[in-house]
Parts: sequence; structure tokens; C-alpha cells
Amino acid sequence: MSVSSIGSTSAYSFIDRMVMNAMKGTSKTKSNEDGFDISSVSSTSGAQRPAGPPPQGPPPPRNSSEMASKLIGALDTNGDSVLSAAESKLSSSLFKTLDTNSDGNLSSDELVTGIDNERTSKMASDVLKSLDTNGDSVLSSAESGLSSTEFNTLDTNGDGTVTLDELQAGLKARDAERSSAMTKSKTSTTAQETTLAASTSTYDSLQSLIQALAQNQASSAYSNQNSLTQLLQLSSQKLTTTA
Repeated sequence: MSVSSIGSTSAYSFIDRMVMNAMKGTSKTKSNEDGFDISSVSSTSGAQRPAGPPPQGPPPPRNSSEMASKLIGALDTNGDSVLSAAESKLSSSLFKTLDTNSDGNLSSDELVTGIDNERTSKMASDVLKSLDTNGDSVLSSAESGLSSTEFNTLDTNGDGTVTLDELQAGLKARDAERSSAMTKSKTSTTAQETTLAASTSTYDSLQSLIQALAQNQASSAYSNQNSLTQLLQLSSQKLTTTA
């Protein structure tokens, strides 16, 4: 099942349409799904990649987990699979925001959460800037292009406008629904594979049993045939002797 097909059945699938409308409405704003530019990370410094054509190399990360893995691989100088404040090269405030368990290190899971939040924040900001025609930094029902029911789903405080925070919350809810649907799909697929394997095993067992029965019947028939032949031979010998 594809991500797009999963999203189309969720309660927040209308947000995809909203994002597409925002992307169509302007040529200056482009929603950035990645949030961070992994190509700007250096294992020895925090310098940005120079301007010009991108260098040839491995493809960019496909998702937040892969991006987090690449960040740790590039910045983890002591090889403990987490990033210290010094290794991350982040400001103290940002590091504390990402370090949700306050252990002084950034794990892969914490980086994934941070990357997802950054991506969602950037996308929400782009959508708002594109659709906010009167420049009041919120979206009215008319500006959003949504139905009344869809708009009210985002307008959680019921004030008749959708703020940046409400839009971000909607995007997170959409992503959570997709993740849940994908997990259920994988679980269903695994269950189907298990059932198929069990059915195949049962079929193989039945086939073996049928073959064994067939062999037993053939052996029994052969044995009966030999006994009958021997009996006929003995009868023939007796008849010959009597004659």
C-alpha cells in the first residue's frame, strides 16, 4: 500500500490538497519535505556547501530516519552512536529542545523527532505564506479553500481562523495517521504471510500423508497378489500330484 493511498483514506487527507493548492499558488515558495540540508553537514566542520552545482555523490536521505543516521555518522566523532552538544554544533537552546530526555546527548530517535518537527514547521509556514492573501498571518475559511467541516478540523479553538500552530498540529496529525495506517498494513501483510505459510505447511503434510497411504495400499495390494499367486501355484501342484 502506498503512502498516497493511505493518506487518501485518513481524516486529515484534505491537508494534502491544501498543500498542493499552496504549491500551485506561488512559484516563490516551495514546501521543503526534508527540512534540513544534509549535504551542508561536514564531519570536520559545520561549514555550508559552496555555491554552484552539487557535487556527485550518494543520493540524499529519503526519510527522517535515514537523515538522522547520516547526521550521526557525520558528526559522531567518538563513535558512541549519539551526539553530544559539542559534536552537534548546535546552540545550547536548540540542543536542549532536541534533547527531550535531558541526558546530554541526542539519540537517533530524538533527531528523527526534531527533523520531523522542522519539516512540519517549514511546510506549515510555506502553506500559510502562500494562502494568506490578506497578510494577517492566519488563514480564513475562504483562504484555506477547505470545506466547512475540513476547516473546523484545523480550527481547534473555533475562532474562525487557522493559525500556524493549528496548521502544524494538523500536519502532525496527518503524518501520525499515515504512520499508523502503514503499521497496520505491515501487520496485516505479516499475518497473511504467516497464514499462507501455515496453509502451505498443512497442504504439504496432507500431501505426504496421501503419498504414504498410497504407498501402503500399493504395498498391500502387491503382497495380496503374491499370496494369491503362491496359493494358485500350490493348488496347481496338488492337482498335478493327484492326477
